[in-house]
Amino acid sequence: MPRKPCEESKTKQKRGVIEENYKAWIQAQEYSSNRGTATTFHDWKTGREMHFLSIGEFTVYLIMRYRDDVEDIYERFPLDIKTTNKIAESLGYKPAGNGKKAMTTDLVVKLINGQYIAYSIKPSIESLDPVKHKRTVEKLYIEMLYWKSKGIPWHIKFSSKVNRKTAMNIKNCAEFWNIENVSTKEDLLRYLIIHKKVEADLENTIHFAEAAESIITDEIFSGFLKQKETKK
Repeated sequence: MPRKPCEESKTKQKRGVIEENYKAWIQAQEYSSNRGTATTFHDWKTGREMHFLSIGEFTVYLIMRYRDDVEDIYERFPLDIKTTNKIAESLGYKPAGNGKKAMTTDLVVKLINGQYIAYSIKPSIESLDPVKHKRTVEKLYIEMLYWKSKGIPWHIKFSSKVNRKTAMNIKNCAEFWNIENVSTKEDLLRYLIIHKKVEADLENTIHFAEAAESIITDEIFSGFLKQKETKK
């Protein structure tokens, strides 16, 4: 595993700065946990490499990114250390990272109307048991008050309540966002789904090859190929 960069290095790398080439504060290759699987994924609209520290975060991201009202999503967004330390002190809590490391919010969603909404992703309601997971609950409370002080809505989402079949269907279509990647009827069906040009039952596993044969006729496919050529 690569050496984890210090907070100063992350700042110099402009991690956590909302801009076109946003970089997550914590990146997948720097994280290890037996509780989840870190992964990377290229956002199909921006092309940016995104970093997720659990499959739960990844599935929630996929569902949110498919929404029409979402402009962008920023993962592992860092919170100002001075502010979180002050909140922790006011509550009588131990500051995160001994007061020297930034807390992060799993997903910060930017809507097309310019509004931001922050989300913490947890496996299930059981993970918020105040007896078994006291420290987790304390840090979530700090996070909630942080976003409240910024006037930005903050919510907890439970990945156990997300339909993973829907998320995987979206993932399987995402690589065909660009028309250049389409070369077969199956590819075309994925392209049409990710662009919402056809209706699809995303809640159940889609068998793309079979579905393409019944939906994408030779005439439709031939017309699409001609359209693709004209765009080159």
